[in-house]
Amino acid sequence: MTSSATPRLIPKSSIAVMKAVSSPAGRWARIVGGPVLIAGSILSGGWALALIPLGLMMFSTGLLNLCPVSLYYRAPLNGEKLLFFFDQVDSKKFGLN
Repeated sequence: MTSSATPRLIPKSSIAVMKAVSSPAGRWARIVGGPVLIAGSILSGGWALALIPLGLMMFSTGLLNLCPVSLYYRAPLNGEKLLFFFDQVDSKKFGLN
């Protein structure tokens, strides 16, 4: 196993965020919040249109049950696998704080 495949240290605050985003409530919040952000951006116009890609990302990651933040920590991308990962890992083995 190469060093690039080993997980990074994951702070407790990041674990909490990833668990919240990967939960069913977090997933639905992104599915609903994405289109709301897109609609608000279109209605506001101007510089607010720059938020459309963020709304699309929120909607698509919620729809596909993905957690893009987990890529930084080399954790599973899929929400279900990510929650299972946090339930199964040994905190000392993976350096979780």
